[in-house]
Amino acid sequence: MPSVPCQTVSVDVDRLFAYTLSDLERRAAATDEYEVLMSAALLRKLILDQGRLMDQVNRSHRLDLRFRINSVSPLEQLLYDDNPMFWSIEDGLDPESPFAYAPFEATRDQFLARRVMRFGGSWITIRDVIDQLANIEGAVHSGKAKDERQRDSRRRQSSIAAQACLEQ
Repeated sequence: MPSVPCQTVSVDVDRLFAYTLSDLERRAAATDEYEVLMSAALLRKLILDQGRLMDQVNRSHRLDLRFRINSVSPLEQLLYDDNPMFWSIEDGLDPESPFAYAPFEATRDQFLARRVMRFGGSWITIRDVIDQLANIEGAVHSGKAKDERQRDSRRRQSSIAAQACLEQ
């Protein structure tokens, strides 16, 4: 049997970045649960993984990359201080929403640390949401929670889903 030469495939990182952003935009507008779930894999690749795609592309451009989000509103701060059992930011993160409050250009770390939900005594950040969807719920890996924080997140998701079903 003749041997087949081994070929390496090299993808231009700038093109990969552009395709990833295009794919993320499409999935973010989707209504299919799987399509939306898979956006977590793209976000992980772009901003969380060890070799973040946004950093690879930015090595040559050296831009000060920022994420436009809303500041914590006075009402939101009251909720933070009150520590409710449940709270969700919903559209309040989007600086284009009617609920916009003092939008600012967040660093990657500020963006990932932004609180978006409180459930059962725990605050949930953007990083937590991406991690949960990518690493447990199936966007990249589907599996069991590895630590107590992930187990809590899994329980929260089950409780929220059950509550949503009861409300319908």
